[in-house]
Amino acid sequence: MRFIKGLSLTVSPKGSHAARRRQFGVLAALVLVAGCSSTSGVSQGTLTYVQGFSGAVAAADPRAALIAQDVLNTGGTAADAVAAGYFAMAVGLPSSAGLGGGGVCLVHDRKSGAVEALDFLNRAPKTVLPGARIADAVPGNVRGMFALQSRYGVRRWAELVAPAEALARFGAPVSKAFARELDPVKQSLMADPGVAAILARRDTGAPVGEGDLLLRPDLASVLSLIRAKGVGDFYQGPWARRFVAADRAAGGSLDLADLRDFSPQWRAPLKVPFGSLISSRTAYFAAPPEGGALAARMWAMIVRDGGFASDDAAARAHLLAEVSMRAFAKRGGGQVGNVAQIDTGSKNMMASFDSRRHTPASHFAPLSPTPRTSPSAASIVAVDPQGDAVACAFTLGAAFGTGKVAQGTGIFLAENPTARGRSSLALTPMLVTNDNVHEVYFAAAAGGGLPAPAALVNVAARTQLAGVRLGAAMAAPRVFNPATPDITFYEPTMKKAVIDALSRRGHHLGKAADQGRVVAISCPDGLPPKPGSCQVSADTRGAGLGVGAQH
Repeated sequence: MRFIKGLSLTVSPKGSHAARRRQFGVLAALVLVAGCSSTSGVSQGTLTYVQGFSGAVAAADPRAALIAQDVLNTGGTAADAVAAGYFAMAVGLPSSAGLGGGGVCLVHDRKSGAVEALDFLNRAPKTVLPGARIADAVPGNVRGMFALQSRYGVRRWAELVAPAEALARFGAPVSKAFARELDPVKQSLMADPGVAAILARRDTGAPVGEGDLLLRPDLASVLSLIRAKGVGDFYQGPWARRFVAADRAAGGSLDLADLRDFSPQWRAPLKVPFGSLISSRTAYFAAPPEGGALAARMWAMIVRDGGFASDDAAARAHLLAEVSMRAFAKRGGGQVGNVAQIDTGSKNMMASFDSRRHTPASHFAPLSPTPRTSPSAASIVAVDPQGDAVACAFTLGAAFGTGKVAQGTGIFLAENPTARGRSSLALTPMLVTNDNVHEVYFAAAAGGGLPAPAALVNVAARTQLAGVRLGAAMAAPRVFNPATPDITFYEPTMKKAVIDALSRRGHHLGKAADQGRVVAISCPDGLPPKPGSCQVSADTRGAGLGVGAQH
């Protein structure tokens, strides 16, 4: 199996568990540790091209993280790494990162200092056909990754798609991350013959489980097309016509014009300046989706309060709960757009903040209703030695999208983003940079449904405001309050003293495990000047992996 130029591996038959473990270990052993960066005398595209710190990656799928890190090791940029990692996730984590889905990215360009948001979220078909049985959506991920890589990448496109094609063609063990997403819905999914053909074990017909070999020959053919011809044929031409026919046969409404006209959009991100004159920083968020706007509001309120760094654990939990409640309470109260709007909004919302008492959500009536949102999303973040950074999140709208497959393609059809009143809260990337010296300090993205924006802000506040190491910030118990209901949910690992302090402050409390899933890279002394300070982590609430820097 050819992963990238200079690295060849062969996948053993199912049942050779030791061999598969060795293969995974080979990939893991190739990850370089932090240090100074330089290029060796070998040509770009081989694993020893970058000497020392080659960058870092954290992803929801471990195999995707390793493949992305290999791209960095061979001289690729953060954008190259994310593109390769995404296509690997499309194979191994099709429940949330399939080719039929959409997403959003934030990109920091070290050379110019610019931060841009890339929107390739799924869009509804122009016309819903009478008698349509599913509410499907136009695929955005393929063109989205091409737009990202063509603007900020340096490697050949084919080299970035080839590892995923090999995984699909020769098979790879089902990851814990995918097994977790499949387990709750496997019975309903397997009732569909097209899905069963992909997800059933060859020997027993039962759904695949962790460690089982997952072969994706139909998807391999699609990836072969994307590798050899780029993304044009995916969106127009003979293959696109075949995909539309398969979508219609599954009960969808796509037509060729929907595919042809889909175009990713580069947008100005939301920005929240913070810090001092000596150490000024800016937090960036992508909006759309809605999760980015919520996270921006929460962050603006926390930095306006100014006390997080010196607060004790109970005061921090109280502040995090209060800002999440305020953000959710006025979720539909106008789209935040520029620095002035965010600053004014945070000032107004925090006017009633009391560090000693919970402010009832009813104070902000009328309240925005709690949105329906799927916990299914996949994230990946990467930084390279030059100081470029990319943070992306992907979704099919729900776990496995519509639950239907476009026959002959292996692609799960995404759910229409407006179907069932769902919101895109689960997509929440964030970057923190210094705009004056073009350094990056933090790159993260969160998924996991309703708590995702608050989970991201929980981690960011601890690392960026309080100086907590990333691993400890990830492990810290989280809180969030969705306003409707006005309940502060805390994780079971929270200390009793903190829970009691929240209760005394007037919070109505509820216990909720696994609040969001975050992947992040934190470089407290700045990248590129201090790569040795970089730390990488994938949330233990999920089953991802962080590689390439300290943990």
